[in-house]
Amino acid sequence: MTATPFLCEVVDVDDRMVVIIHGEVDIATAPSVLQYLRPALGLPPGGLAVDVGNVTFLDSSGVHMLLTMRRAAVDQRVPFTLLSITEPTRRVLEVCGLSELFGLEPPTRS
Repeated sequence: MTATPFLCEVVDVDDRMVVIIHGEVDIATAPSVLQYLRPALGLPPGGLAVDVGNVTFLDSSGVHMLLTMRRAAVDQRVPFTLLSITEPTRRVLEVCGLSELFGLEPPTRS
């Protein structure tokens, strides 16, 4: 099984900058994600969203990167949202006690 190559894309969706992350977000790649996110904070205040639906792995460096960007967005009064949260990413954020901070809805149980 081959790992998903790391890639970031930035798209404008309804005046909101969306950074789409593919692959693993760890100590090696988290600084690269910040390079995409920081400039997006200076754009019109429609908001900043990070799409983590294609993230295959998230370690503490990735969590720290998300916290850093959320704090920077809040400081600049730019709405910050996580999109397409997969179950593994949700679990990492829950274990870290960050569900409420990132506005995660409780999972629906059937």
